[in-house]
Amino acid sequence: MASRTIVIGDIHGCYDELKELLKKVKLKKTDRVVAVGDLVSKGPKTTQVLDLFMTDERFSTVIGNHDLILRRTWNGETIELKKSHKEINKKLKKKRDNYLQFLNGLPFMIDLDTHLVVHAGLAECRTPFPNHGRPDAHTRARARPRKRRRHALVSRLQRREDSAVRTLAGP
Repeated sequence: MASRTIVIGDIHGCYDELKELLKKVKLKKTDRVVAVGDLVSKGPKTTQVLDLFMTDERFSTVIGNHDLILRRTWNGETIELKKSHKEINKKLKKKRDNYLQFLNGLPFMIDLDTHLVVHAGLAECRTPFPNHGRPDAHTRARARPRKRRRHALVSRLQRREDSAVRTLAGP
């Protein structure tokens, strides 16, 4: 039986909608689900989403900016939290240690051989990509206006020499 890789955008705690989507694509035991980050916040069932990704080996994710804010807060950084982040911080408090271990292990990039999975808008973090000999590549990208940061990320991807990036960037 052929396996598929199903890539899903920001889930944001919307467990019921995720399950409905997986039902529509007829998720099989041989399939792989890769999320593009932001498992937490906004939706009412963040705990169920996290538990699913932590327990089902078919599921993996890169870290998103909402996940990263929670992780940084739990690791002791002082960050001004939005209302939604405060709420999710309070809601997940009981299983914080389990969730923190999971969040600390999330990568910034997943290489699927033919495609790279990354989450846009991670200005708060260190660059997820090697800088290829350009020591301030990330610093320069952070100094630009937000709409330019995404362009900088795409430019870095396009400069990568591996086949996966050439597939993403086109000829």
